[in-house]
Amino acid sequence: MQDHNNVGAFNDKKEEYCRHNFKMILNELAQLHFEPFTKTIYIHYFENKNGIHSKNIECLAKDLKSVGIPFDKILYDKWHARPGSIFMVGHYPDHALEKCDIVFIVGSEDLAKNYETKEDYWQYNILCKMAYNNTEPNKKILIPVWFDGEFEDIFPLCLQCHRGQSLVDYYDGFFSLLESIYQLDPVDNVVKKIQKRFKHIMDNTDFYEKYVKDQAELKAKEREEAIKKIDKIFGL
Repeated sequence: MQDHNNVGAFNDKKEEYCRHNFKMILNELAQLHFEPFTKTIYIHYFENKNGIHSKNIECLAKDLKSVGIPFDKILYDKWHARPGSIFMVGHYPDHALEKCDIVFIVGSEDLAKNYETKEDYWQYNILCKMAYNNTEPNKKILIPVWFDGEFEDIFPLCLQCHRGQSLVDYYDGFFSLLESIYQLDPVDNVVKKIQKRFKHIMDNTDFYEKYVKDQAELKAKEREEAIKKIDKIFGL
């Protein structure tokens, strides 16, 4: 039975294990022979005062790079707090909404409010045009994505009927994003096969227990080596 006094430590270890296996899976995906990635991805979002979105976006960008998408093909907004103020200021890549081939719109209450009140009228018009233009042959790939919240509360009306991708369950959501980016067959593709293998690893308790044991032995060995070095320095 799990010790409830150690729930936090357990969750941290489990997440560490997830990221460890996820990173290996992404490296494996990077070795597959996708077509050279020539499109540009833009991740558009509004930051909150806790800086949570920036951390999520940076993680998403790094994971996209891990599967072989060149980092110079991934653009995203940068935010910082005004001196002496709780308000955040955004810096958008130059004309990214117009120029990029694939656009992720990250949902949040601040994003919905900004566009519903048309605080940035120029960007609002571009976003609406992208959302409603379904006839253009070379139209952009527009994907609303979200890490938390309810869809209808975190996106403007022009995106309410647009198909989006939840990243609340980040790992499953990330694989689905890859299918959209590479426009793969949604029923049978290599990303789905890799995703199934990742789930198999995560569902296998023997793998997890071995990982925990190996990590504990590695840390014990590192501590032993550190003690030996200290003893040698002081001639003990």
